[in-house]
Amino acid sequence: MAISDEEMIKIIERVGPSVVNRQHRPLVHDYYMNVVPLRGMGSGIIIDSDGHIMTNNHIVEGAEQIEITLFDGRKLNGT
Repeated sequence: MAISDEEMIKIIERVGPSVVNRQHRPLVHDYYMNVVPLRGMGSGIIIDSDGHIMTNNHIVEGAEQIEITLFDGRKLNGT
């Protein structure tokens, strides 16, 4: 079943505000075993009114800091 362009636009407009961008800084060890923060990014989806976000665990696991950017451009700290 094909979705028309108009239907796709309606879907995107409806779910777009729940999609977020997240940036994180995991701590890793370099060649000399020094702890070094890296910067990574990805996406996620807000799944409830408490602000819980579904994303991949292996990407944020061990992150020292997580910054969430909402659809409207607001930035929040994540845990």
